[in-house]
Amino acid sequence: MRKKEETPTADLKDEVTSWDSMKEALRLEDRIRFRDLVDRASKNMSAMKIIKEEYQTEAFLLLLILEQKRELKRIESELASLQKQKENNLPQN
Repeated sequence: MRKKEETPTADLKDEVTSWDSMKEALRLEDRIRFRDLVDRASKNMSAMKIIKEEYQTEAFLLLLILEQKRELKRIESELASLQKQKENNLPQN
């Protein structure tokens, strides 16, 4: 019998794995986005060690939101840069 992984994130990994059937029901492009989002949020799992075990899923959902916020911030920054570049290239009257 295999011994269950004994880390605070073991149950969370099981929880995320349980989302696979939902993920597979998504359209391909959304599946790719979902997988990417979960992968990026998973990089911060070391922060999960300070969260009580019964709140692991909620904390991971917050990490997902954080990843979305980071992506929005990156896009906003890129858009501002493009707008500034466009303004600088306008002909002077």
